[in-house]
Amino acid sequence: MEIGDYFRIVDSSYGTENNETIESEIKRACSLAKENEGEGSAIYAAMLSELGGFYRGLTRYDESVDCFTRAAEILKAQRGPMSPDYATCINNRAGSYRQMGFAECLDIYEATVGKKHILYSAGLNNCALVALDKGQTDRAAALLNEAADILKDLPDHLDEYATSLANNAELFRLLGRYSDAEKNLLKAKDVYENRLHDTFTPHYHAILNSLGLICMATNRYEKAAEEQLSKENRSAAPYQNFHTSNFLMARSIYLAHPLDTRFRRYGYEDVLMGKQLQEAGVTIEHIDNPVLFDHFDSNERFVEKTEEALQTLHDFREELVDYSRMLDVTEKLKKWGLVRPYRFIYNRMKEKWRSNLCGHAPSLLQFKLYKVGYYLSL
Repeated sequence: MEIGDYFRIVDSSYGTENNETIESEIKRACSLAKENEGEGSAIYAAMLSELGGFYRGLTRYDESVDCFTRAAEILKAQRGPMSPDYATCINNRAGSYRQMGFAECLDIYEATVGKKHILYSAGLNNCALVALDKGQTDRAAALLNEAADILKDLPDHLDEYATSLANNAELFRLLGRYSDAEKNLLKAKDVYENRLHDTFTPHYHAILNSLGLICMATNRYEKAAEEQLSKENRSAAPYQNFHTSNFLMARSIYLAHPLDTRFRRYGYEDVLMGKQLQEAGVTIEHIDNPVLFDHFDSNERFVEKTEEALQTLHDFREELVDYSRMLDVTEKLKKWGLVRPYRFIYNRMKEKWRSNLCGHAPSLLQFKLYKVGYYLSL
């Protein structure tokens, strides 16, 4: 028999979806390999590894470790301690040990402190990591959600609960499950706002930024801006986030620090005003008082105004250092020697990017790339 013949027995057994049949057939493949190929053959080791993997899936860890150990001994003797097959086998055995340890911990925690304890929640998180290692993303998500549900009812561990929700959200975001990610982030946001009453912690700001990323990934630009420009985020850098679209200022202060008349194009005159207010020691307090618009520019006009603002930024770049994210980004590109490569890419892609931005389904990623490229081309 060829090695493929043995694997066909194994594959066929899984088609039955009956654990007793699967175990019996894999054992039969092991016996045939041992009889036909010899107890020290690599094919027999491969069948033992299959049986070890099957037992691990059933949480029969002792039997799993035994099968992997026997297979590893054969492969080490057959192909040497530096062979990939031997390394794979001992790696599989380590996985069984790891799962055995976490599963045993859960059993102990359940019997001693109970399922509603933070230690049991931590054990579930570890089991979720194992599931991720195996590519079992749905099981990992279920375990993480179970862990978070435990923390939800522990008033002394609300910080951990919010962190757990944020971690769950990041997993969902990476999997492209944006709706699930957003639900977890909104729950975490609510914890900080209504249970911990702490919206000044960096963790809360990180949640708002993550919500913004979700909105941007799902082409909800206004919603993304709303989250990232919340009162809390703006208050973290009050002068850099000063905008004249909606502000109230004493007449005496405005007369002492008026808008700079050198600006002849759209954009950034309020940013420079924010800098001047900071230098003068004038306090800025950000509040929740949104501006509502009843007229919206076309996409093409929006892009034109963006280009005009970038030209203004370029003209006043020396005065606006540390007051513009665009200047921060381009400075890093200069430091890393990437300006010329980026310009090269921009010159090849700018027409395509601009066409997308002026179309019916603009990409927010292409908008960011276009802005950086446009600025570097000035």
